[in-house]
Amino acid sequence: MTAARVLVVDDDPAIRKIIADRMRAQGHEVEVAVDGEAALGAVADFDPELVLLDMKMPKMDGFEVLEALRRTESPPQVVMITAHGNIERAVRAIQLGAADFIPKPFEAAQVDHVVSRVLEAAGLRQRLEQLQTQLSDRHTLVRGSSKAMKEALGLAGRAAASNATVLLLGESGSGKEVMARHIHQQSPRANE
Repeated sequence: MTAARVLVVDDDPAIRKIIADRMRAQGHEVEVAVDGEAALGAVADFDPELVLLDMKMPKMDGFEVLEALRRTESPPQVVMITAHGNIERAVRAIQLGAADFIPKPFEAAQVDHVVSRVLEAAGLRQRLEQLQTQLSDRHTLVRGSSKAMKEALGLAGRAAASNATVLLLGESGSGKEVMARHIHQQSPRANE
């Protein structure tokens, strides 16, 4: 696991220290915040990749912070920390976009496992996006200047904008697969 920027947000100083020390021991760069308002300021300054966020805090609760984070340009991964017996709230947090949750009381190994898994999954998603970009760059249609090619590209553009099923016909080697990728790239479903 590679080192990451981790923000620990909890109004309990003992919990905050335990988690922050554990994250530093794992090689992460760590900042702490005592409440939701401080967390949002720290996110703006520190730009964490992961936020370990307590649900119940003064001023702003964890749900309010989570919703504010989801509205940012590149939201960090969020792991909610919840009191034991509060699983319904943890499920709600997952539905709102949290990557996972850790119930209190927790074991240090449990925190390590959840953090490792969430950061690994985020890294895999980032790598997948990079590979998809590289793949789409490889299959970019070379635009021709002939009248026939301009007409074909115009028709492909109209097909891409519709929800209709498209059937491409032609001889082997005529570029049907390249045109199909071009239509897909131009469509509203290009990232799906």
